[in-house]
This record gives sequence, structure tokens and C-alpha cells, in this order.
Amino acid sequence: MRPIDRQSRRENPPSPLGDHGRFRPVHAIAGTIVHRNDGAAMARLLTSHRLALASILAAAACAKADAAPRQPDRMHTAGSTAGVTVRGVHARYIAGAYVTTGEVVNQTGAAVYDVVVQVAGRGAGGATLASGTADVLLSRVEPGGTAPLMDVRRNAPRGITSAAVSVKAFSRSGRVDVRPVTIEMAQVIRGITGPVVVGRARNQSGATLESVQLVSWYRDASGKVTNVSSRLIGRMRPGQVHDFTIEVDEAISRDRLTVRAEGRVAS
Repeated sequence: MRPIDRQSRRENPPSPLGDHGRFRPVHAIAGTIVHRNDGAAMARLLTSHRLALASILAAAACAKADAAPRQPDRMHTAGSTAGVTVRGVHARYIAGAYVTTGEVVNQTGAAVYDVVVQVAGRGAGGATLASGTADVLLSRVEPGGTAPLMDVRRNAPRGITSAAVSVKAFSRSGRVDVRPVTIEMAQVIRGITGPVVVGRARNQSGATLESVQLVSWYRDASGKVTNVSSRLIGRMRPGQVHDFTIEVDEAISRDRLTVRAEGRVAS
């Protein structure tokens, strides 16, 4: 495997393929590793993600009438590296893209950082038809904790029947001081136009945090990750509270919700 140049990825991030700000269950997509240490870069990323999602939604609307029958979700394999595993893999075609979502689980007993996950879409005969590196949306995964992953392969060839997802690498220490933000409350309620998530995040880290990111994801009754979303909160002072709302599609409003947030200590 060719070494990953994380410095190059941070300074010249690949073109994003999804929206981290507002997700629908079948449009909750992103496709590249995103380093979250640069607040300005993350803001540009979120903007381009929203533009990319609009393109995907338009393509889906045009293709809906004459689209090929959707392939059923098959059994997907998940691999691990030294106690960091993947579960809840859900892969499917959406508007010409092959989309994979799932969840990283840290079973090492200590925090891990910058988890790298490889995704390979395979055909019925086992041949790899599309592959790439998924986006793990939290830089730091606490011991016993989880973090969502998502990947999109634009213009993926037809015929992919399963996804092999494996953890390729992670770090035992972060290059910057990343700390979790406490989620005091998060629940789905019935809003005027439909279900929404309302919640409250509080910075109890004891330090001012920058580039704070809020991440939410859903698992259905079988444990598959059905939807992932992420938004940038920004800067939070010690003890500061941030109330948030997240729009939810009716189809996933009863799925099990998880919300996490993190930020880096301000310099």
C-alpha cells in the first residue's frame, strides 16, 4: 500500500463528493479523507460539499423515472486492524454513485486518531470494480467509542454487489490536541415540517476549542448505518453551550441516533 501523505491531503484536499451539512438518508455522502485541523479549509469544504449534493440531487431527480432497478443490499465484509474495527456497513447505488456508510469501533482501550478506512466495491465474481479511502468523520475515537464513516464512488461501474471495508491504519497520538465536546442532549421531535433533531453541546474540555464539528449518524434495527451528517460549529469557549437542530428525513426518524462533537485546542 502506498503511504498516505497527510500533509499534502491537508494542504491540497481532494475534491469532496458529499454534503456534510444537511443529509437525507440516501444522499448522505462524502468520499475523501478530510483533515479537520484547518478551520478555513473545513469551511471551504462544507461549501463545496453542499454544491456537490445539489448536483447529486438534481441527477437523482432526472434519473428517477428511467433508472435501472436498484440492486438489493448484499452482505458486506468488514475488517479490522489491532482492535479498531468496522461494523454496520451499508452500501448501495445512488444516482450513479456507489455509496458506503458504516461505523468505526475502537476496542483498543485507548484513544486512537486519524483512522484510515479502505473501501472496495466488488462484483459477483469477487473482482474489485471500484475502490478508495472512506471519510472517518471524527479525528479522535475514544476507547470503546465509535465514529461514522462514509464513501462515495462517483460514476461507479454497474455490477457492484458487495463492499469490503477494512481499517488500514490509525495513530496512537494526534498531531494536534483534539478534545471531545459533551453532547448534553439530542432527540428527535416532530417539527412544523417534519421530524428534526434538537440538542445541546457544551464545551467541558477546560480549553477554548476551534473548528468544532458536530457529527450525527443513524443505525437501523439491524445495525446498519443509514445516514451520516456533519456540520461545523466553529469556536467554543470553556463552558460555552451550543444549541443545535438537524433536519431528519421521515424514513430514518425512528432509527437509533448518535451525536458526537470534537474540536482542537486553540493556539
